[in-house]
Order: sequence, then structure tokens, then C-alpha cells
Amino acid sequence: MILFMLAISKRRQVSQNILFVLLSLILIIIITFYASLHQLKSLFLFANLFEDGIRFLIAPLLYIYIKSIFIKDKNLIKNQLLHFLPFLMYWLFFTAPVFFGEYFEMTVFSYTEIFEGTGYLALVKDVYLLTYIFFSLRSFSKFKNTMRFNYSNFNDAGYGWLKKFLISFLIVTLLLCC
Repeated sequence: MILFMLAISKRRQVSQNILFVLLSLILIIIITFYASLHQLKSLFLFANLFEDGIRFLIAPLLYIYIKSIFIKDKNLIKNQLLHFLPFLMYWLFFTAPVFFGEYFEMTVFSYTEIFEGTGYLALVKDVYLLTYIFFSLRSFSKFKNTMRFNYSNFNDAGYGWLKKFLISFLIVTLLLCC
């Protein structure tokens, strides 16, 4: 419902665009798990093409989303593109070769077999995501304190949901890691 409301919004701000992408990525994760659970191979292969490595994408998006709420800059995303480099590298060197290997039912690049079934990549993804969640929490505190210091009419209650969102994201990530 939130995705639909964001999609039909006429004048979206940068923060709303980032939230739309973030929630869309979470939907892709849900679709991938659904396809895996119900053994829908075609849907799983297609969804997994986008889902694999998504934590390398969600992590910086969450961080940039926090910044976009407090910093009104149209070039914010353009100035933060370096954060997306790990996702691009992972997708090009691991996701795409594995996808084509599974699609054509053969090993395309043998180096991808080294990581299959080990859990090392999952650990790296989880640590990466947790690191960005902590950066997001730290940025949120810093921005909130700056706003409180600079504006006498700043209301903490208006941003309480954001702190709860970040803490919830942290708890869910920690539960999924263990």
C-alpha cells in the first residue's frame, strides 16, 4: 500500500524516492523467498537476479535516506554514488555469472564455486549491512542534535518514528544474521 501511495504521488521529494526504492527492494526480497519456498524456479531465478546482493544496495540506501530527510539537496544521491560501488562489483562479478550458470545449467566462471555453500558471502553482506545501520543511527543522532541546537522550535516527536524504524531494521537484521 505504501509503495502504491509513493508511486502515485505527483511531487515526490528525494527522500520519498529513496524510500520507494528501499521498499521496492524489500518487496523483491519477499518475492524471492516466496519463490524459493514454493519452488517456483523461473520466478526464483528472475527475482534472485535482483535479490542477490541486495544488502549491498539496501545498506547505503538506508544511510542516504536518513541524510535526505535532514539535508535538502537534489544532488544528494549523485554525491553519494560511491556507496553503491560494492553492489555493482558484487553484481557484476558474482550475481550475473551465477545467474547465467544456473540459467544455462553450467558453470560460467569457476571462481564462483569457491563461495557456494560456505556462508562467507552472507557474513560479508550482513557485516556490511550492520555497519551501515550503525552509520545511519549515528547520522540520525548527529542530525537530530544539530537540528535541536539550531532551531528552537525543533520537535523530537516528529522524528521518533525514524529512530524506531532504524532500531527495528537493526533488530531484524541481527535476528536474520543469527
